[in-house]
Amino acid sequence: VVVLAPSSLLFNWKKEFMTWLGLEDKDINVIKKGKQVPKGKITIASYDYAQKRLDKIKEYLGVRGVLIVDEAHNMKNSKSKRTEAIISIAHAAKRAIIMSGTPFLNKPIEIWPLLYAINPLHEEWNDYSKFAIKFCEGKIIKINKKRIFSVQGASQIEEFHDLIRNEVMVRRLKTDDGVLDQLP
Repeated sequence: VVVLAPSSLLFNWKKEFMTWLGLEDKDINVIKKGKQVPKGKITIASYDYAQKRLDKIKEYLGVRGVLIVDEAHNMKNSKSKRTEAIISIAHAAKRAIIMSGTPFLNKPIEIWPLLYAINPLHEEWNDYSKFAIKFCEGKIIKINKKRIFSVQGASQIEEFHDLIRNEVMVRRLKTDDGVLDQLP
């Protein structure tokens, strides 16, 4: 198992694994420096480490590993090196669990990298442009004699929400029974 999270949450993940799964300190490897390598039953690392040591994480995961990405809304920019690295790792893992309390803040296009990381073959999001045209009012516009592909809008929102609820999203609210009791 590899957990990728913001640096500030790495040791919290370790504490939660030890609390909930009864694992020992030796079972969990928290990577604090770029020279360290994944080892043990569980490796917990930052997004920056994932970007810099992509090859080491993929090697550790092999074809049977599970990737957990916490605070995944940090992947909303599909063109960033961080997001590209995490997507590459997710595609190499046997299973990918992408978690966020805020999957997209402003526009549906912000959730595309998360969906693509989970299942790059899904017919609704296997192609960035088709996804953008269908759910983000994707279109070519002219700005100062340049043509750009704009994905600033939102369209077919009800269909989009139904799709992600049925296919990939599990949502728990603080008001749901037992949720507040389980939060750290």
